[in-house]
Amino acid sequence: MNTDEKWIEDDRGNRCSVGYFGSRKAAQAALDSLINCRDCINCRDCTNCSGCSGCSDCSRCSDCSRCSDCSG
Repeated sequence: MNTDEKWIEDDRGNRCSVGYFGSRKAAQAALDSLINCRDCINCRDCTNCSGCSGCSDCSRCSDCSRCSDCSG
């Protein structure tokens, strides 16, 4: 985990901003909700995505931005 207070990062390159989620706890919860994702930024509740930003509830997406409930 990154010790920088502004970002929290996991070992798969996913990052969540404390400012974006409003608190360190909320950013950590969003980061923890990602399953098999890599290199995503400020996403939550996604599975098997890569390179996405600001997405939620997506699966198997790549290089998406601000998507919700998407697949593939």
